[in-house]
Amino acid sequence: YKDKNEMFPKKPIPENTVPISMIPWIDFSSFNLNIGNNSRFLLPIITIGKFYSKDDKIYLPFSLQVHHAVCDGYHVSLFMNEFQNIIDNVNEWI
Repeated sequence: YKDKNEMFPKKPIPENTVPISMIPWIDFSSFNLNIGNNSRFLLPIITIGKFYSKDDKIYLPFSLQVHHAVCDGYHVSLFMNEFQNIIDNVNEWI
């Protein structure tokens, strides 16, 4: 798709897609995208940054942005706990 100049070059776009972005050049403590479409964008948005080491641990900046009309903090906590579990046990599946 190197010569494509559009946002979604592969059609049709599946209904169950979720935007995931990687910004491997920076680490961050928070990240927010302001979607200007009159609040009709209800999908979660995942953004991942540059990993870094600190105190013999590896950190990966991770942002999960949700629309409160379709998701509560409870649902975010379920996702984040499962994501942390996957990361904690990476050697079992990689």
